[in-house]
Amino acid sequence: MPAVSQVSQSAVQQKELILNPVTALKLVPFGPTLLLLAGEGPHLHIFDVNAGKRLRTEQPLGSHAIHGVTVQIVSFQACDAASVLKCLVWGGRFARALSIEATESLKHSVQIRCIYLSYEITTPDWIVDSCFSGGSSSRGSNHSGQCNAFLLTSHNTLLSFASSKAIELKAPADEILRPIAAGPRSALYSGHVACLDSDCVLIAAGTVFGEILLWSAQLPKKLSRSNEGSVSRGRLLHTFLGHEGSIFGVRLLDSSLDVDNGGRNHLLASCSDDRTVRLWNISKFVGNSSDPDINVERSIFRSSNSQSPTMECRADIDYSVATARGHVSRIWSLSRVPATLNSIRLFSFGEDATSRLWHYGPRSISDCESKVLPHRSRTLNEIATYTFHSGKNIWSSAIHLENNGKIRVSTGGADGRILLYYAPALDGDFHDDSMAFEWTIAEVLSQCFPFIDSRNSLKFSLQPPGFVPCKAKGIFDGMRGRWSLSREIKSMLPTYPSGHFQGTAILDSRPPTDEAYEAEYLYCEDGCLVTEQGLTIKAHRRYVYRYQEKSDTITIWFVKTDDENSVDYLFHELKPIKMTEEEVAIESHLVRARGHHLCIDDDYDAEHVFNALGQELLNWNVMYQVKGPKKDYSISAAYTRTRERIIQDGSSQGSDALGVLQSTSKDSFKSYAWLGYNTVIATTVQGRVLSGSVVATPRTLPGITNSQQGASHSSTIITWQCDEKLPELSSYCIAVSVDGHEAALLGGVDGSIYLYEHSSRSAQLVIKLQTKITGIFVQKIPRARFTQSIPNIDVIQVIATCIGSSIAYISMLDMTTRLLHTANSSLSPQILINLPSTFVVTSHNFLSVEGLLVLGSRNGALAFFHFPNTPQALQHDSKHFCFRRIHDEETVTTIKSVPNTQSYSQLSNPYILTAGRDGKCAVHSIIKEGEASEVEIRLETVHAFKPSFGPNVEGALFDQISGDLLVWGFHSKDFVVWNDTKQMETMRAECGGSHRNWAYSPSDNGKDGGRFIWTKASTCKVYLQLQSSHQVLQPGGHGREIKAIATYRPRDDKVVGVSNLIATGAEDTSIRIFRHSGPDTEHPNFECLRNITGHTAGIQQLRWSSCGKYLFSAAGNEEFFAWRVQFIPCFGIGVTRNSTCPKVTDSSDLRVMGFEVVAENRHNNVGAEECFVLGMVYSDSTVRIWALYPTKTHSQYELLASGTYGSCCLSVAESLRFGPETFLCTAGTDGHIALWPMGAILRPQSFEGADPSRFFCGDGALYSETQSRIEWYSRVRCHQSSIMCMAKFWVSEACVLIVTGGDDNGLAITRLTYITDILACATLLVPRAHTSAITAIACLKDEDLHGGTGSRARYRLFTCGPDQRLKSWNLTINLESPGVEGIELTRSSNTSSTVADVSGMVQIEGSSTDNGIVIVAGIGIEARKV
Repeated sequence: MPAVSQVSQSAVQQKELILNPVTALKLVPFGPTLLLLAGEGPHLHIFDVNAGKRLRTEQPLGSHAIHGVTVQIVSFQACDAASVLKCLVWGGRFARALSIEATESLKHSVQIRCIYLSYEITTPDWIVDSCFSGGSSSRGSNHSGQCNAFLLTSHNTLLSFASSKAIELKAPADEILRPIAAGPRSALYSGHVACLDSDCVLIAAGTVFGEILLWSAQLPKKLSRSNEGSVSRGRLLHTFLGHEGSIFGVRLLDSSLDVDNGGRNHLLASCSDDRTVRLWNISKFVGNSSDPDINVERSIFRSSNSQSPTMECRADIDYSVATARGHVSRIWSLSRVPATLNSIRLFSFGEDATSRLWHYGPRSISDCESKVLPHRSRTLNEIATYTFHSGKNIWSSAIHLENNGKIRVSTGGADGRILLYYAPALDGDFHDDSMAFEWTIAEVLSQCFPFIDSRNSLKFSLQPPGFVPCKAKGIFDGMRGRWSLSREIKSMLPTYPSGHFQGTAILDSRPPTDEAYEAEYLYCEDGCLVTEQGLTIKAHRRYVYRYQEKSDTITIWFVKTDDENSVDYLFHELKPIKMTEEEVAIESHLVRARGHHLCIDDDYDAEHVFNALGQELLNWNVMYQVKGPKKDYSISAAYTRTRERIIQDGSSQGSDALGVLQSTSKDSFKSYAWLGYNTVIATTVQGRVLSGSVVATPRTLPGITNSQQGASHSSTIITWQCDEKLPELSSYCIAVSVDGHEAALLGGVDGSIYLYEHSSRSAQLVIKLQTKITGIFVQKIPRARFTQSIPNIDVIQVIATCIGSSIAYISMLDMTTRLLHTANSSLSPQILINLPSTFVVTSHNFLSVEGLLVLGSRNGALAFFHFPNTPQALQHDSKHFCFRRIHDEETVTTIKSVPNTQSYSQLSNPYILTAGRDGKCAVHSIIKEGEASEVEIRLETVHAFKPSFGPNVEGALFDQISGDLLVWGFHSKDFVVWNDTKQMETMRAECGGSHRNWAYSPSDNGKDGGRFIWTKASTCKVYLQLQSSHQVLQPGGHGREIKAIATYRPRDDKVVGVSNLIATGAEDTSIRIFRHSGPDTEHPNFECLRNITGHTAGIQQLRWSSCGKYLFSAAGNEEFFAWRVQFIPCFGIGVTRNSTCPKVTDSSDLRVMGFEVVAENRHNNVGAEECFVLGMVYSDSTVRIWALYPTKTHSQYELLASGTYGSCCLSVAESLRFGPETFLCTAGTDGHIALWPMGAILRPQSFEGADPSRFFCGDGALYSETQSRIEWYSRVRCHQSSIMCMAKFWVSEACVLIVTGGDDNGLAITRLTYITDILACATLLVPRAHTSAITAIACLKDEDLHGGTGSRARYRLFTCGPDQRLKSWNLTINLESPGVEGIELTRSSNTSSTVADVSGMVQIEGSSTDNGIVIVAGIGIEARKV
């Protein structure tokens, strides 16, 4: 007889890690840091937010999930001292209190210690909300060993919970849990308990039936067991009606000033199944007063002695303050932003995985003009939407107001992701470290031309503001701007050169770096010195000019040599020279000043002469006399500017100013380019080149002191200046920045290309072509491409195209000389290449090591040109290679090299990344064959993906600091930056869409920020973001239920870099490939390597090929895809869709329920193709056998056979092989397993030595018979109803066990034995193996228990289902006993699983010292060591 034992032993599975929905969050300022308490399943994680790491994980409720966390700070001491936090954790019907203590070590790391204050307490009903007796988050005075709190249950009963001392390991705790008051009988979905007084509690309860019950409870004077039986009736204050669905969230708001009546109103917020957020005025029921010191609770109990308000069973229009819609599905919860300002802001969190910020403020003009509620002057306005989670449902949130006025928000979703971000603190504000600006052209030009105001009209005073010629302030203001500089140096000593310097000097205004000065310039001088011997030397100099209003003096300072920006020490002070009456009469327009500086043994005597004509500073001169032991020379410098420059700098009068005014009135923005992270240029239709500089200035928040806000809390402004006006750029201009230089190339309508340099604030012509420039592409060329005789060469490659031309012009521009460079004087400095037909260049990249120039086109093609040695060796008619439809027929916007690391520096094939407006990014391997002129290029796409936005993907790059892949483009009306490595959106700006002029510059600090400038409605707008829009504390996974899971262990871990690959498919239609970090890490986790999209319906099943090169996926809508998976050096896992199985019906409801790789030929021998035979089962009870040829380019699928089982739905399939015979084993909703012979389809050749557990990896010849029908051979009944899952494992070559789990809660083991063409079947059924259906089965070999004679084999089975019980079974097979007589089954453990709706389970074989890991998937993932 078979032996079945239901003996329960202690749990042997050990939880290794989970990735489940996050259902509880709490932010707590704690000791030296900010802590985040997160409930993920039964685990309570404690994070250090500032450090961005997990400190500790507890499991306070055993196996029960955590739904809420309430905290109270007991003691908050200085650093290096312990801080104590009381914490009440609850979930379902269970609650537990604990104390958390934090200390800071000598290394400034936070140490956490948890002490439990009670055992796990079971309440009579589900807990909806809780609060401490002193307030949910206030600082209490109770001892850390005590915990007094109140719980609200789902049937509207208020309970008290108290523990008097910390418990020890086995000592009982003195606990009290008893009912205090009962509210109106109803079923609750939500509630909020507020206890701010010693004798009263206010409760807002949201019911299943759409009602909001506002009631209060009077507390007994003493909580003890003596009055345990006394339960008072709560006092119903009011029932609010108006929602059209169940109430999922309610929130009592603090008292707030209402501008409508000048009094202090009390509000209640609610959200519902009807997708609305509502505000209710509850002042009538809790008391209304203009006294700001009256709080909600005291008002309640003052009014409790008056006549009880009656419940009104109608829509409460009079009490409804505001109603708002915005979410596209149900809203789960609400949270209020802490009230530091005189306003109300709410966050709502919904099923659509968005967080929305609402502001209760004045109505818009359109609302006020409407007839709807004309007596309401305020409403709820949505001011921000955050879409940082994937899938559906944000289950938890926490909001914290920091001391510096910043509002930090944390959310946790069904995807298991925990993140933080900053919410706006002020109207029109943005999250932390981000800001936005906008200007009209008139406003920008009014900065450039001070005599023109923002309305494009002349100011009455034409001089610069504050200009007084006889005062230092006037001199200082007049010096601002760009000057032409001419300097003569005359040396009396032969050791010091004499010569002439010619260049420019710019005095650029910036915020003072010293509080003692009111104004400050950075002096930048650049030019060339030509000595008397004819030697040309490029020179530059930096100073800082400062003005002090108190003393009315100008001082000049040296700058530090390391950054040439920071002030070092004083050079000299300008002291005015008194002039005689005769001198004043002759030189009334001159102002003279002197200065002196002693540099060790050298004396510097300086004299400055400023020439002021009327109200204008026209020019100025500086004379130096330098004397010392080794120095004896004089310097005479003249600073001048032309009449046009005087006008641009605002020092003009009369007709000159009027001419500028007339030209600016017709001007508008044209193109943009970021020259660096703090510098941008904008060109206009009048040919002006405007430069904008980003400057930081202090910003103060209302009610926040300077010491609280800190140095980091600053505002930013952008100052504009007109640097050039080039007629060639009028009406048309292309601006392209030059990386590594504060410079840009500007292309005009006449074929001119100018080089603009911000250091000199000037542009010079460098390239002249024949017609209108349509494209400019720039890339720096490594020095190794040029001769070693020029060690300091700095060359950029410039590729330009013209309208209507099929030629691309390549130039090498030397940035040191501003001249076109050529390595050989006999060659032209410009190279012409013929482009393929219909090829319009839109992007480019030059692979210097391989000598390949890659161009992208407007119609989705890539063209390759080979440079054998140097770029000049390319001829006019050189051979090229063109690959069409790389991005369909859409524009290729970006071509970037995949960066090589040191370990992969010797790669034979380079990789490039391309992006296009088809919404796709791809990584390609460039395979170069042959040498010199015989070279051949092949292109293989090894990875392709679509970012979350699209389809307009405009750019991509690999961050130089973090190495992350950043992609940006447009989604609807927004500009979006996406970090594909971290699978998160890092920046979003509403700009109106892609059809506009714009420029984007990623951050240079590795923090995923950026700067974006664009034109909208003839207005220039700028959005600056210094870091990512949010911080991810815990990466997530799928946002919907996981329906399929499969694992693969690479054969060569050193090459692949991962020990195990775990593929999961979910209802969100995506497939994710995870890496299991293993138990050796400090905090084991599932790291998502790739997110694969392409399916349009939920995933049904996944399988790896035995070689690991292919991943197969099946889904609804009859979708079946084969994915090519490979490892890309320096990049990671690459995935491309290899093929799509053709549909055989027009029904959109047909699903591929399951499939099996029946056979595969992995050996690419002569005459043999790589091939897979796939057996698929469908929801219409059909079976189809397909042959897949993945290496073919067309007709990859061949239908070999099909058959029909009956009327039931087939759900799973497995393949079986006994010697020469092959079967497809299927199971369905009728409880039977059926065997389908495959002899008519497969004719095996030789399988000697083949391991049947390897799923037929031998050589097989495929052929298609004339008969295309397949029928089942035999079937065995295993269950009373549907078979939910099936697994197989081989006992021997002639014996296999089929383990099935059914909807009847039973576990069936079917033994199939193949003996001389006879297949014997026997089934052992274990009824009631679970209390629910069994939906997942896994098996591990128990190597230690194998018998020496081979007559007995032992295994370990694992089963799980919706009952969330993970059970382990010991299975022993006696090969000498036939049928079920040789099967012994014993249950070894019965533990809980944190995963709900379990849909699959896989096993990972362990080593000799570790039995392995079992991974359970459903709503989340859980890994168990066994």
